[in-house]
Amino acid sequence: MLKPKTAIGAVSLLAAAIAASAASYHALAPRFERDGGLRARVGAGLGAVPTTHAGSAQSGAAASSGGGVFVAAPVADAASPAGRGTYIVVFQEEALASYKGDRFGLPLPKRSMAPSGRMRLDPQSRESLGYVRYLESRQLQLERQIGGMIRRPLQVRRRMQHALNGIITDLNPREAERIRAIRGVRLVEEYREYELLTDTGPALIGAPSVWNGTSPGTPIAYQGEGIVFGIIDTGINFGSPSFAAVDPIDGYTHVNPLGSGVFLGTCVSGGVDQGRCNNKLIGGYDFVCGSPSNQCGQANVREEPGFGDTNGHGSHTASTAAGNRRDVAYAGGTRRISGVAPRGSIIAYDACYTNTSTGTGSCPSVSTAASVNQAIADGVVDVINYSIGGGSSPWTEATSLAFLNAVNAGIYVATAAGNSGPGAGTTGHHSPWVGTTAAAQHGRGGFVHLMQATGPAPVPPALSAITLNEGSGGIPFTATLPGATPLKISPGIDTTTDGCSSFTPGTFAGAIALIRRGTCTFTVKGNNAAAAGAVAVVIANNAAGSLLPSVPGATVSVFGATQADGDALRNFGNANPTNATAQITFPSVGMPNTADALGSFSSRGPAGALNLIKPDLTAPGVSILAASSGTTLTGSESIVAVLNGTSMASPHQAGAAGLVRQARPTWTVSEIKSALMMTATPQVFTEDQVTLANPFARGSGRVRVDRAINAGLVLDETTANYQASNPDTGGNPANLNLASLANGLCGSTCQFTRVFRSTRPGGSAWRIQFNGIPGTASPAMIWVPPGTTKTVTFTIDISQLPNNGTWNFGEVEMINLRTGAQIDEPSTLRLPVAVSVSP
Repeated sequence: MLKPKTAIGAVSLLAAAIAASAASYHALAPRFERDGGLRARVGAGLGAVPTTHAGSAQSGAAASSGGGVFVAAPVADAASPAGRGTYIVVFQEEALASYKGDRFGLPLPKRSMAPSGRMRLDPQSRESLGYVRYLESRQLQLERQIGGMIRRPLQVRRRMQHALNGIITDLNPREAERIRAIRGVRLVEEYREYELLTDTGPALIGAPSVWNGTSPGTPIAYQGEGIVFGIIDTGINFGSPSFAAVDPIDGYTHVNPLGSGVFLGTCVSGGVDQGRCNNKLIGGYDFVCGSPSNQCGQANVREEPGFGDTNGHGSHTASTAAGNRRDVAYAGGTRRISGVAPRGSIIAYDACYTNTSTGTGSCPSVSTAASVNQAIADGVVDVINYSIGGGSSPWTEATSLAFLNAVNAGIYVATAAGNSGPGAGTTGHHSPWVGTTAAAQHGRGGFVHLMQATGPAPVPPALSAITLNEGSGGIPFTATLPGATPLKISPGIDTTTDGCSSFTPGTFAGAIALIRRGTCTFTVKGNNAAAAGAVAVVIANNAAGSLLPSVPGATVSVFGATQADGDALRNFGNANPTNATAQITFPSVGMPNTADALGSFSSRGPAGALNLIKPDLTAPGVSILAASSGTTLTGSESIVAVLNGTSMASPHQAGAAGLVRQARPTWTVSEIKSALMMTATPQVFTEDQVTLANPFARGSGRVRVDRAINAGLVLDETTANYQASNPDTGGNPANLNLASLANGLCGSTCQFTRVFRSTRPGGSAWRIQFNGIPGTASPAMIWVPPGTTKTVTFTIDISQLPNNGTWNFGEVEMINLRTGAQIDEPSTLRLPVAVSVSP
């Protein structure tokens, strides 16, 4: 159980000044109650990033229309002058997580040992509390200075000291520009919104052998005990068995790292979520209805006070990372699902809401930054999962900078690459300090029902076995529709508004209705067809790719079909308008697919002009079955859903990082990331399921956590070096000690230096070679004694590469020279390479 400590020493010397500053502040800044409803999106903005990381409704089809950040206009307060909106103002002095103890009277914040065995920042230590109070006083001074400059009191929504030293306040554009020039201000960021971007998944990444203690070299079983996952998302379905205090399958009773019955955030006594936490779900926060976003009650916003989930995305990602094992009834069968770290604990940071006008999840930047700040302040989070967009400007974006400080505090951050693929340069989250995740298939595709046109003869062969995706959130399909069921084609099948208005009564009496996708929601189409007598509705896509319709509130079973199958059914039905028949079978069947083939939606590198390989890793993200939620807080506790997206891949990486953290508590965040990268499976395919993907598509490859925990070498990096690598200030990410090599501007030479640490108690020996690209390593063979480091210089032979600016790919292979049947570490470690030679 964590107990607050009283700060003394330097803090006491500041008490009078803080009290005076606080009194002055409260006189100037009345409490802000609610944001206004302005939500106009503007095209130009603060950086180009993929916008939609949400679960795609299409398996293997692009889930968004392209790149470009969705930057919402600043939120105007109803009581404020027109044009004033919400901004994040970040000050120059370091936040708590990155403070180096270099200010007189304010020592370095203490780090203490977590239950998992790792050393982490202790935000409740005397030193931490002292520095936080110092930052509070400095913020108040700067707020008064800003208020004097703009000639009005600042209305401060929220202060942050842990991940960011900054405030969230309301400004107009002219005021924001003037504040940028103030000495002591680092960044002024306009309000923006990012859109949201597991049955066989854990097995594919090697989790079961880690759970069971059967992975070579790890006789102890690791299932996430003592590891805390911070899920920044749409909230969580707190009543789901995936988040119960007792595992439904093996009866494991979760142990709360805070102490039994001790909870955080809105679960505390008197909080809106009191009674919703347990010893697995140990806390939660609401940054959407509450400060700093205050979205509840706005037009087109579906969100409830507290951290409950009315979207499903947050519940899905949380259960994929750390959900309990459970058997679920889905698509006519019983299926077992599990998180990657099923015995981990969870804190839900609700930072996103559902935009009911578009059906998408939106995440205000002020809410995401506040969530990271709170995760550090809580002092117990080991891993953050962030399946949300953004991150194209690592050194000038508030949430990305907050992630850097989270890493410095000892928190691993897993992010989603984005769903704007397969075009080049579409990936988000370029920060070298986070783990960016691509999405691939895992061998089992979606669960489909088979439809067959049965008459009149002759029936075209193409109509003998059509695969349909059952809609999610609607009326379950529970029995076969027999072959004599009439098939009726919508009169407006070739229009863009098909099914969006009422049909003539009896149009589909007793029949399967075929309708075209477009304009209105799937639910509206289905219900209009049901009102005209349909017993089932098939919605044909209006573009290439499959279709998985979301139909909450539907009054009939609704299915999705491809555009090609829809066209074939339309032609057959129109040719036989009075006697066409068809059947739809029950139960559904799981369709096989090629494991490790990327979803076509998965965003690709390069990461802008940065000398960096992104994404970092690949994980399962196509047809992932996990917990979900309904559109209300209760009544859908057992619901699950199949979703596609890099949103679904990221929590696989997060869960794997949690298992490595548990097994190797002394490793740093950067070392964990390097272990995951160097032990990944590089044989990942593009969406054609044949062509091998390059590092800009798959990073290092697909995660193998069972290998990662036994990596014989790891690479570390410092926060100072991450900060100094900013190209805008003369830095170069190519010089960072990362488990990848990238340079887009190789001139007369192209060299990289990396420092490896041995993790083996007896040391380790390695032979180094290049594969797929010409190069040498110096030294070419290394012996690394236990606990020591060895520096290696890698040189690319650019004389053998075209000097036309195109990218060339390969990998460094480090061959383990240990011999014998009992070897308990990967035989080969790999670092992906991407270089381009300037003309």
